[in-house]
Amino acid sequence: MSKPTQQDPQPPSTDTGAGSVLIVEDSYATAKIISKILAGEGYRTFLAGNGREALDVVEAEDPELVIADWMMPEMTGVELCRRIKDDPRRESIYVIILTSLAGRIEETLGETVRADDYMVKPFNKSEIVARVGSGMRVARLQRRLRTSLSELEHKQQELLVAEKMAAIGVLIAGIAHEINNPLAIVSNAHQLLERDFGKVLELLSYIEKLELPETIRSEVARHKHVCNFSFLQEDVADSLKYGFKGIDRISAIIKRLQIFQNSDFLEFEVRPVDAALEAALATLPPELLERSTLDKACNARQQVRCNLEQLTVVLVNLLTNACEAVKRTGGKIGLFTRDEPGTVVIEVTDNGYGMPEQVRQRVFDPFYTTKKVGSGLGLGLTTAYYLLKIHGAAVSIVSAPGRGTTVTMRFPAAD
Repeated sequence: MSKPTQQDPQPPSTDTGAGSVLIVEDSYATAKIISKILAGEGYRTFLAGNGREALDVVEAEDPELVIADWMMPEMTGVELCRRIKDDPRRESIYVIILTSLAGRIEETLGETVRADDYMVKPFNKSEIVARVGSGMRVARLQRRLRTSLSELEHKQQELLVAEKMAAIGVLIAGIAHEINNPLAIVSNAHQLLERDFGKVLELLSYIEKLELPETIRSEVARHKHVCNFSFLQEDVADSLKYGFKGIDRISAIIKRLQIFQNSDFLEFEVRPVDAALEAALATLPPELLERSTLDKACNARQQVRCNLEQLTVVLVNLLTNACEAVKRTGGKIGLFTRDEPGTVVIEVTDNGYGMPEQVRQRVFDPFYTTKKVGSGLGLGLTTAYYLLKIHGAAVSIVSAPGRGTTVTMRFPAAD
């Protein structure tokens, strides 16, 4: 085609209009004739001179129907059709092949090319209008079906996750209750041991200050040496210290688990999301941000109905993960808010190492973690997901190895 790829000048159509058609033909005159016929029927048309040009138009405009000549330079209509049908994003595009071949060629086009229809040159206006009209109806039905299936799969996934979270919530609440009782006993025992050992030390110090016969003083010193009392004193103190740390860690875990049990008692109020962002940044340990650059842009003006404390927990968990993802490279972390109609969007981004698809699909699973043993419980994103659902928010994660991660949360705006 001597003319460049273009869209014929005509009023743009809407989703309820006749539709969009890409005409791929190396004869500019033929392409213009087809375009004029279809424009007269209300279609929005695009022109391309070969398959390679057509792929660019398909990527940019996503037409509903393609009319492609079989024989063209650089890339034929047959190869173009294969490329379109091999792309899961474009397979619902209806493809009509133009050919000068006589006879029936349905088998060739259907089995090897996967074209939806064909027209033999020369053709007339009524045939073009009829074939394109029929193809457009099929294309739109296929798109609606694909959209419906996608929505159904999404709803099924949400239902499965909700059922899983409900079951896990009951399980975790029960576990937390069962752990709390023995933990209270261990905690009390540690406190008594700390108190009583302190009394033993006070008693020993008192005895050593008494004016005792040398034989008794020597015997006391001998027993202290035999039991290595200096080491024992330090060892008991260290054991108590680590014991209390362990108790505090278990208590913190139980407190996090109890979120799944006590969510019905959360109080909500209408607040700007910026309040949660500032609270999260203030709560985040400073050392987490030492090797990263924070890019923040708060452009949301609508408010949300939220529990500020729990929304802060969500953001702290997400920001902690983002910091962990870039700590080796000193990358960038992003925290952004914006308004959409009836929706407030919060995004947490990082340009760290990203996640493979099999990891991304499991990030909300309880106790799932890619960190070393002892470095994480695998409850951070589970808790975040649970709290976001309580807030009526939708969450999605886009990530790939080497491309970082973007977590997008969409909250219903407060009335």
